[in-house]
Formats: sequence, C-alpha cells, structure tokens
Amino acid sequence: MKRTRNSILILPLLVFILFFVVACFSLFYSDWLERKRLISETSVLALDEAGRLARQASYLTSGDVGALEQEILQLRADDSVTQALIVDATGRVLVARQHEWKGLKAPALIEGWSPAHFARIIQSSVADIRVDTEKMRITVLAPYGVSSAAAQTEDVRRGAVFLAHDLSGALERKRKSNFIQRLPDLGLVLLFAIGLAIWIYRSVVAPLRSITDASRRIGSGDLGARVPISDSGEVAELGNHFNSMAEALEHELTARSELSSELQQSYARLTRLTAHLPGIVYQFVMAPDGRFRMPFVSDGIFDKYGCTPEQLAQDATPLLDMVIPEDRAAFDASILESARTLQPWRHEFRIVFPNGDTVWHAGASRPERLDDGSIQWHGFFMDIADRKRSEESQRLSASVFETTGEAIMVTDVRGTIVMVNPAFCRITGYAETEVLGKAQQILSSGRHDHEFYRNVREILQTSGNWVGEIWSRRKNGEQYPEWQNISVVHDNAGNITHYVTVFADLTEIRSAQQEAENLSWRDPLTDLANRALFLRQIDQILASAQRDNGYAAILLIDIDRFKDINEARGLAMGDALLKAIADRLGRALRPDDMLARLNADEFAITLPRLSPTPEDAGREALAVAEKLRTILFESIEIDNETFHLDASIGIAVLPDGPEEASSDALRRADMAMHEAKAEGGARVVFFEAAMGDAVRERFRLERELRLAIGENQLRLYLQPQVDAAGLQVGCEALVRWQHPERGLVPPIMFIPLAESSELIVSLDRWMLAEVCRLLAQLKREGHPLRISVNISPRHFRREDFVDEVKRLLAASGADASYLVLEVTEGMVIGDVNDVIAKMNKLKEMGVQFSMDDFGTGYSSLAYLKRLPIHELKIDKGFIQDSTSDSNDAALVETILSVAQHMNLQVVAEGVETQEQADFLNARAKVIHQGYLFGRPEPVDTWLERHRA
Repeated sequence: MKRTRNSILILPLLVFILFFVVACFSLFYSDWLERKRLISETSVLALDEAGRLARQASYLTSGDVGALEQEILQLRADDSVTQALIVDATGRVLVARQHEWKGLKAPALIEGWSPAHFARIIQSSVADIRVDTEKMRITVLAPYGVSSAAAQTEDVRRGAVFLAHDLSGALERKRKSNFIQRLPDLGLVLLFAIGLAIWIYRSVVAPLRSITDASRRIGSGDLGARVPISDSGEVAELGNHFNSMAEALEHELTARSELSSELQQSYARLTRLTAHLPGIVYQFVMAPDGRFRMPFVSDGIFDKYGCTPEQLAQDATPLLDMVIPEDRAAFDASILESARTLQPWRHEFRIVFPNGDTVWHAGASRPERLDDGSIQWHGFFMDIADRKRSEESQRLSASVFETTGEAIMVTDVRGTIVMVNPAFCRITGYAETEVLGKAQQILSSGRHDHEFYRNVREILQTSGNWVGEIWSRRKNGEQYPEWQNISVVHDNAGNITHYVTVFADLTEIRSAQQEAENLSWRDPLTDLANRALFLRQIDQILASAQRDNGYAAILLIDIDRFKDINEARGLAMGDALLKAIADRLGRALRPDDMLARLNADEFAITLPRLSPTPEDAGREALAVAEKLRTILFESIEIDNETFHLDASIGIAVLPDGPEEASSDALRRADMAMHEAKAEGGARVVFFEAAMGDAVRERFRLERELRLAIGENQLRLYLQPQVDAAGLQVGCEALVRWQHPERGLVPPIMFIPLAESSELIVSLDRWMLAEVCRLLAQLKREGHPLRISVNISPRHFRREDFVDEVKRLLAASGADASYLVLEVTEGMVIGDVNDVIAKMNKLKEMGVQFSMDDFGTGYSSLAYLKRLPIHELKIDKGFIQDSTSDSNDAALVETILSVAQHMNLQVVAEGVETQEQADFLNARAKVIHQGYLFGRPEPVDTWLERHRA
C-alpha cells in the first residue's frame, strides 16, 4: 500500500521534472550553438590575421621588423589572443608580444610545439589551423618567405607566423549573458509547472490516496472503512463503486469468519490428536500424471524434516528426495505396487535429515482410489532408529561371539557349560556338542590347588570380575597357559545367574616373547651378539676387572673395502660373506671371548681374561688381532668366488679408570679403529689418549665453525689468475676463518672438517653469496672480472642447488657470465645424468664450469666429453715437479693435449717459479695461478689494487 501511495505522489513530480528537463536542454543547446559560433568566427579571424601578418613578413628586409612588432602589439586589444609571434626557419622567435621572448626558441615557449610539423608548414604555402574544442583554444601557423635580394629570388628565407586564441573567457561571459536573458522565461516555465503539479495533486492524487487509505484499512480488518465523496467525475464514480464493493465484502467476510471459526476448532482437535502420536500422520496423493503431494501432514514435520505442510501440500518431492539413493528404487517400487493392487503399504527405508544424519524409518498406510483417478493413502511413518540399533547390536553381539579370536564360555551357577563359541572349540580341541552340559572341570590342568579356585570364587563374589593367568588342558591332554577374564551375570533381582569366561591362548605369545627376547640381544643375520648385549658384556668385564685388579681388551674390527664388494656383487653376496666372516672369527676365539656384530661390516670382540699388567694384556690382544687378520686373509669361497679380506682393527685395553663405562670403552676402541682406517687400513692400532684429545678438539672446532658461519667470522680472500703476459684475467675466491681467539684459522684445519658434514653446504652458500655481491660491485664500477668459486659435491647434489644459484644471482644483480663454478671429478660418480642436467641449466644462465684438480681423481674422458665445462684446472702437485720429473711433465703435456683437442681452457695451480711458468707457456696458452703471481689476499686489499 505504501508503494502505491508513493507512485501516485510521483505524478506531479514527473510533470515538474519534465518541464525542468526541457528548460535544461534549451540552455545546453544554446551553449552548444554559442561554442560553435565562437569557434567558427574566431577561426576565420585567426586565419585572416595570420595571413595578413605572413604577407607583411614576406616583404620585409631582414633588419626591418618594427612594423611587424607594432602589428603584433596591436593584437593586445583582442583579449582572446594569448600568443602572437613570428619565427624564422630555425624556430627562433623574431617578433613576439612578449619582448623577452625575442631570440628564444619556439619549442621552449609553446606547449605542444612539433618541429616536424613546423618544418612541413614553412615548406608549404598553406596555413595550418588547429582547434581544441575541449579547451576552446585555436592555434594558427601561417608560412611566409622573404627573398634575400631582388636579383636572387631563389634565395628565400622562410618562417612562420604563430597565433593562439583562448575562447574560454569569451564563452563564459556569453553563457552568463544568455542565462540572464533567459531567466524571466525560466521563471514563467517554473510557475506553470508548479501550478500544473498542484492541480494534478488536488484533482487526481488526493482522491486516489483516499481510496488507497480505505483499501489499506479494510486490509487491516476495518471493514467499515469508506471513501469520502466530495466531487463529481470519473474519480468520484470510482469512489462510489469502491464503497459498494466494501459493503458487500463486509457481509461476506462476516459469514466466512463464523464458518472459519468452526473449521479451526475441528482442525485444532485433529492437530492435538496427531501431534501426540509417535510419528507423522499424513495423507499422500499420487495424481494420474505421476505427481505426488500431501494434503495433510501432522505437526512436527518442519522441525524434524525441514519441510512445511504448505510446501508438501503442493509438492511432496522434497520429502521423497530425502530417501537415500540406495533405498529410493525399492521405496518407489513399493508405492507403485500398493497403487496397482490397492493393498496396504508397509516399507522400511532410510532418510537423510537436513543436518546430514541418516535415520531408519518405517511407514504404513492404506490406499483408496479417488474419483479423478488419483490414489490417496492415509497412514503414518516414524523413526525406528532405536529399534534398528537394537537389532544391529544383537547382530553384532552374535557376530562378535561367533568370530572373535578369543574363546568365550558361559556357565551357570553350578559351573555347567551352557554356551561356547567357535574360538573355544579351536583352542581347546573340543566340539560344541562335547562340552555343552558338562562341568567346566573338563578343562582343568591339575596345576592349581583348591585354594587357588577358592580365591577366584571369593573375588567373583565380592567384585564380580576376576582376571589372571591360568593353565588349562586341551582335549588331546596338552597343557597350555591362558589369560582368563571371568565376569558375573546378575538377574533383575541381583542374583547370580551365569559366569562368562573369556580367555586367550598364551602359547604363541610366550613363543613370541622368547623370540623377541632373543632378537633384542642378537644380530638377526649372523646370530651373534648385538651392540646391546656386547655393551652389557663390557659392563660385566669392567666390574670383574676392577674387582680382581685384572685387565681385559676390546677389539673393534672393520672389514676393509667391504662396501666395494657389496656394491659390486650385491647384497645377497655381502650377507653370505658376513656370515662366513662371523663363522671364521668365532672358531678362532676362546669360549670366554664374545664375538658381536655392531653394524654392517663392523665386528667387536671382548677378551675378558688377559695378563695382570696392561703391557702384557696389550701384547696378548695384539697377538689375537694379528691372528684374526691372518685368518681373514685366507681365502673365503662363496658361490665359486674366492675372497681375500683384510681388516682395520682398533684395540682398547680396559679398564682405563675406575669410573669407565662400557660406552667409553667401546668409544676408545672405535677411535683406534678409525685411526687404523685413516692410515690406509690393513693394520692394528691401539687407543692412545691423544686420539681422544684429537676427537674432542675436532668436535670443539666443528661447533665453533657452525657458530662462525652465522656470526660473520668468515673472510673472503682472492688469488689472481693471469695469462702468459702477466695480465690478470680472473681470480679464485677462497675462504678464511677469523677466529676471535685462535686468530686466522688456515683452511686445512676446517675445510676437511666441513666436508665431512653438512657444514660444507653452509660454507658454499656463504661463498656464493659473497662472490655474487662482489661480481655485482665490480660490474657497477666498470671493472668486471671472472671469479671462480669451489662447489662441494654434497652441495651440488642438493635438489635446490640450481634454484639457489639463480636466486643469489638475481638478488645481487651479478652477471652470471663472470661466475665460474669449480667442481671436482668425483662429483660425476653416481647419477651423472642429474649432474649434466643441472650443469646445463646453469650454463643456459651464463654460468661457466671448471674441472678442478684434473688428473687426481676419476679422470674419465667419457664423462669429460659429456660435461658442459669450458676449463680444466691442473692440480698443483703436477705443476711443482713438472720441470724436474719427466712423469709429471708427461702428465701435464697429456692434459694440455686433451684440453686443446676438446677446445678447453686450462688453468695451472701452484705456479711458484718462473721456470714452471716458462714450461707451461712453451706448450700452450695457459692461465697461471700461484705464489709467483700473487698470494691469496683479503677482498678489500685486492679491490684497492684492482681499482688502481
């Protein structure tokens, strides 16, 4: 009703707006005509003025410009002229309204001046005019030509006249004048529009509003509302008809209200009846065209199913769609069958509630055929989730009883067996028919006395449950352990009616425990003692040695090059060889000695009873160690293949002190064994205190190096690389460690330590970042130079290595073509395809590669020709003796020949004498690096010298 009233009120407003729009259009159209007139008139005037000035300029001599200046100054009377000047062919101002412009260049004075356009105009004979309708600006450029002499008319000096008119001020003044002239007309139009709007409101809008208000009151329940009639005409006639209709409606609604009250009372009784039924009462109609609806449905349908009775009365599909897809086909089939036979409908199905829960329902109804051919059912459906859960629980209980792996036996109060499950029959060996009705003593093993069973009964009487281990007997007489759980069952009066015994056979568990116990102390491959058992044996030996003041020894044996055998022959052959080694070592030891396998190819032996002095004990342990080495070196034949093995053996005599633990003793033997391997293997080494000091020092140094990387203790050093003429062509980046207490730590002390762990990756990253920043700095200073930096195989093999280099180059702004990554030959051992792929990706970015220490490692030409390298770096060991050792000289010449044939650049490391440099220069174009040409120096010192 509010929307209708507003619509009626809009009518006078529309009339007023229409007159306003017409007036505005008239103003805008007049403004457009005035703009067009001003532009047209000013364009003609500007062309005339520019042409007149151009003609005057063409008759003047080079020195006579006074007349033109007067002409241009007279243009000041026209306030629309903003710029007036005459320029020569070079664009220099000859005459201008502003005296200070004379002699200046036109492009610097005139906005938007185009030298190209100016050149075209002065070569032509036609003036150019440009109009900017947005800014109301007109510019004219008119050419002129002046002969330098009457006799030489060909020699013409050219130029142009430039005029600029700004019409915005004139347009604004004209607008104000037009508005003032039209103001009386606009006032008359406005008064006419207001009068028309008032007349429409009083004659049309007000009567319609009274009819609207009366309609609203009738809609609100005021049936006595009428429209006041105070006029004649069509609107008054409409009011009379409305009042007649309202009177008839009042009588009709009164009669209907009485009938509705009776219906509501009947419906309220029906609603109260159906609301208290356990489910939903409904009428369900299937029309001849297959559509479904529910004319009646009891309260509660919306709260539980999310459907309103009004919605279902039109279409029952939303409720039917809640039946889950798995049940929908059978559900629809049952309804169609009931409709066909007119037999009662009963069905169970599942419904998905709006909250996602799925609940079982059951429905029942009786059908009848209506006059129009529809089928109508009267019935109910209800939630049967509790019943289904009960049925499922019973089914699961029966299933658990039948399928559980534990035996279940139910006896009455007298101990008679009344129920058993299949697991009971499987464990005891009795069939169900053989035990039902028999006393449970049929299973007694005889191991437990009467006191034991009396205690069980007492516990059951007091607590209702007993749990424990008990021995029983199978049908075949075998006794076995059980884990029993006996529970008491009471009736509603609290009396005991049954006992439920659940038990499991512990035979397999006992066997598994024994096997697990064995595995926890034994090596599964060789059945020797493992590390845990070996450490326990050492504890016993230490306790005995300290008690008896005696000495013992530990031998730690590592098979040399066993990893190579394992990789070459396979794991199966390696396992067979380890078993043979264990057997041979075991046969060489005394019964009191213990042989253990600690890991892969590492064995350990205890010698618990040695001489009472440490010297004699050491000699005896050494004799055993040499004997074992001899035994291992004897041929071992496996699958028609003969092996001769050697070992690195570390010996630790114990006890080393009164507080020594087994782990300390084993650690000392491990240090000695690693020392033996570090010396080349195939030897026996005794533990010495200095070894422990070295290990502790190594650990301390590693910890301090880890801190140094993050605390800015590393320093970048550079060593120059020069060509045959001594000109620096590059340098190698090196790292030094400025320790706050140790001072400058040499690389030989921390580089090998870093290479044995992930610290080398952190060092590499620091070096790469510093070198990239240095390359970017050299590029900015205009002194770019290639810099080489070593990359460890461990770092290069990381998956993110290529992305890391790319990120560092981008972040620093360094030129990748000046970065040289030095890699070693050992890097290609393994996944060579992955190495080549990474190198190619970096090469595409511009990065170059150098093969460092060439000739000292793998040196495979097959790999060398596949790698995208551009440089070989000869190890300094070959260079130092190349002038005195013919073999080293031959090797250097071979490397130079290989590089020449493969078009590779060569860098020689360790050039320290002029003789070595001359030897290299006589054979090839080689880049030199060594003390002869410069030692490594801090980057700041190198930069000062490089800039100089």
